[in-house]
Amino acid sequence: MIARQLSLAGQLVTYYSSRPGEPAGIPVIFLHGWRLQAAVWFPLIQSLLAVSPSNPATNRFAYYALDLPGFGKSAPPARTFTLQDYCDVVREFCEKLDLRGVYLVGHSFGGRVAIKLAATHSDLVHKLVLADSAGIRIGQTRRNILGLIAKILKPLFRPHSMQHVRHALYWLIGAGDYLATPELQQTFVRVIEEDLTNYLPDISCPTLILWGDRDTETPLSAGQQMAAMIPQATLSVLPCAGHASFLDQPEKFRDLLLEFITA
Repeated sequence: MIARQLSLAGQLVTYYSSRPGEPAGIPVIFLHGWRLQAAVWFPLIQSLLAVSPSNPATNRFAYYALDLPGFGKSAPPARTFTLQDYCDVVREFCEKLDLRGVYLVGHSFGGRVAIKLAATHSDLVHKLVLADSAGIRIGQTRRNILGLIAKILKPLFRPHSMQHVRHALYWLIGAGDYLATPELQQTFVRVIEEDLTNYLPDISCPTLILWGDRDTETPLSAGQQMAAMIPQATLSVLPCAGHASFLDQPEKFRDLLLEFITA
């Protein structure tokens, strides 16, 4: 994978390509989750490239992976980003590289971007793959209750000695991503505030949903709901896999992905 940089939506963005300087082929674009970066996809892409000699159908694909703004080698946004801003980055990436009929693969937060982009730009996305995707609000009642507790207890955390307790409580209410990326905290809030449920029926392209049966970050019920609401969706559950199902079951994930994109 060769690294390149582009200015996208006013941001300097790093991306990686499997076929620099060659005919583009059918573009497959990988979008990573929050706190991750493009490199998390490299083992999968290398595995896809490795099967190409024995499977001529895979030679027509060109693989791309982006460091979304604020992650990897891409600069943090100069302002608070929304989910739409991240969608604009990917859309402008495709425009500048003249990529058409793209196959979009999104994991977790990257799945949020992929869902909204596929729903609003059906002319751009030819096929969609969602891996343990975020985007549906499930279990918000517990989060809201614990968030209220955090606000009530906030005055108690003002002494410096109590900061570790405050952090522990935020981890408890599922705000680990918020704490782990302090420069993106407001962006994180803006992104997770958006419920994408109403976008799902607007996705018109064939969609493969891959989910780990042991995913505790985005429960399987979210994947089942997505499969029920996206018109041309198929759900495949990967056994003994967690939130990063493509890392926990790499060969199974690769085979399902290949079967889908070569069909």
